[in-house]
Amino acid sequence: MKTAVRAFTIQPDTFGPTISSAREEGNVFDGPINRNGFSLRFSEPIDPDSLSVKLLWAGPDGVFGTADDEELAVQLSLSLNDRLLVVVPVEALPLGPVRLVLDGLTDVAGNATDAQTYAFTVLSGDVIWTNPAGGSWHDPTNWDPPIVPGEPNGATITLENVVVTITSPVTLHTLELGDGSAAGPVLLIERTDLTCAQAHIGNGATLRLEGLRASLSLHPASMMVSTSFENHALIELTEMNVRPEFGSPMVTLTVSDGTLVNAEGGTIRVLQGEATAASVPRVLAAELDNRGTPDAQWRLTIDKASAQHINAASGLIDITGGDLTVQQSGTTPTFTNEGDIQIVADRTMTINGGACANTGTITGPGTWNAPCAR
Repeated sequence: MKTAVRAFTIQPDTFGPTISSAREEGNVFDGPINRNGFSLRFSEPIDPDSLSVKLLWAGPDGVFGTADDEELAVQLSLSLNDRLLVVVPVEALPLGPVRLVLDGLTDVAGNATDAQTYAFTVLSGDVIWTNPAGGSWHDPTNWDPPIVPGEPNGATITLENVVVTITSPVTLHTLELGDGSAAGPVLLIERTDLTCAQAHIGNGATLRLEGLRASLSLHPASMMVSTSFENHALIELTEMNVRPEFGSPMVTLTVSDGTLVNAEGGTIRVLQGEATAASVPRVLAAELDNRGTPDAQWRLTIDKASAQHINAASGLIDITGGDLTVQQSGTTPTFTNEGDIQIVADRTMTINGGACANTGTITGPGTWNAPCAR
């Protein structure tokens, strides 16, 4: 029996690798990218010794070829059998056009990529909530575009009757909650932190910080005009699932610079929730410009160094279920009352340190403990 002999000609590999897909961190890539890095999947393995790439930024003017162009430092790695190139910037990518230059990138046979330069735009602007059923902040399918908002994004939630829940730390540029609808959205910060540069709570919306320990920390940015936090609706500070063996839980709302403006019609409601008598007060670490109603149904401390607090003529500070303490320190701190303060029986409002001026009204059988007369 004869055996057939077949001849094969092995052609050398003369084709360079091509990009078959690209991804952001956790999301399918479709043009823009975020600041945390991205990855490129190639059609064949990449030679690790050929990893010589450049990432270029067009600079503040957004135009390549001008004097403000800048090369950005990146960390490179390969995975998936050397088919996936992961590009992670040493610092968060700046906004605007960037170019990835694959300078000498080859496959294991030494063939270079068929194109050497890839252009991207770093994502900026608002990310808008689109799921009418509410849900998790951290699910990219709930947003348009489908990414989880982060630096430098602004997050906008305006749909009526939705509850959006944050359960792990979030940092973004701006927060816009509500658009004036009577049945606005609810943003629940559940036992974690939200950090942003500016926040605006529109009519009908609710921002709820729910402990165990939850905090909303705001840091003004250059985009701020006159205020860093403006509330036209409802902010609630409360505690749930309190377990004394873990100590006293705490809820804190911080404005590190600028002013917390509680506008006319706005309410900051301090709830007891499931707090026990041993639990510490809620804390506003902010300079307060109150034109609405802080409603202290539980103990509240306002503590901000060098602050110029004011309860304006339209403001009502309603002390019903817990004492209110204003801790004043730093340079020329003051508390000025031009509106109304109501203190029920067995409750106290205390101003420690600094100056105090009262041209408004202070009523109720409770105790006024301050360096100015009631």
